[in-house]
Amino acid sequence: MDASDTGQDRASESEEPPRPTIAASALRAATTAADAPEQEDAGDPAPQGPSAAAPSAAAPSAASPKSELVGGVIDAPDAGADADADAEPVEPDANLEAWRSIPLATRIEALLFAATDPVPFRRLQSLAGDVDAGDVRDALESLQAHYTATARAFGIQELGGGYQLRTEATLSELLSRLGRKTSSEKLSPAAIETLAIVAYRQPVLRVDVEKIRGVASGEVLRTLVEKGVVRVAGRADLPGSPLLYGTTAAFLEIFGLRDLRDLPSDRELLR
Repeated sequence: MDASDTGQDRASESEEPPRPTIAASALRAATTAADAPEQEDAGDPAPQGPSAAAPSAAAPSAASPKSELVGGVIDAPDAGADADADAEPVEPDANLEAWRSIPLATRIEALLFAATDPVPFRRLQSLAGDVDAGDVRDALESLQAHYTATARAFGIQELGGGYQLRTEATLSELLSRLGRKTSSEKLSPAAIETLAIVAYRQPVLRVDVEKIRGVASGEVLRTLVEKGVVRVAGRADLPGSPLLYGTTAAFLEIFGLRDLRDLPSDRELLR
């Protein structure tokens, strides 16, 4: 036997048998299927190797989105629907910035001009853009000073727990020439008397109103409630739980009062 033949036989014995050939596509599919459960856990590192360079199109959610810093803003184009749902809407903020470009006094004037009823201070503050309360008061005072200085026919009045643009009382006779009829009906003397007792004695019982007036007042009280100037303010802690009556915000608005403290005092009434 030749020596060269002996060396070749030994080399052949030491060599490993040839491995079976696996298609590249089958290898990528097997790698993706094996790595998919691990990638669902956010704490596991991203897979390394050839299969990590291009995630499988059949399982796009398995690959974690890559965020890039572009122009100082984190851009995550591959973020899922959950990230979009948690994102804050941009439109309200954009509108708020547009409103803030308008002077605060102009915003408040527009709100009061369009409102049909007195606007409470807190609501006015919120509608104007959640601005500081002191700034709202300064704007109201500035507007009223401007109206007074320019002798405008209207002004800002605080009544019924809110603010409203109203024509000056000195022009009431002039405005009456327009021939407009108000929707509210005139109150009878009995209704005015009953309303005055409720306003000064509230919360008051019907029996107390009747003691002061000397006559039955149940029907008159019901009429005042229907007109919206008197309300049921609760029930007294007495046998039968009788109703207590008080005035409404509409009462303050009709009589031009900011609150009940603006009611004339006993001394003023005597004069």
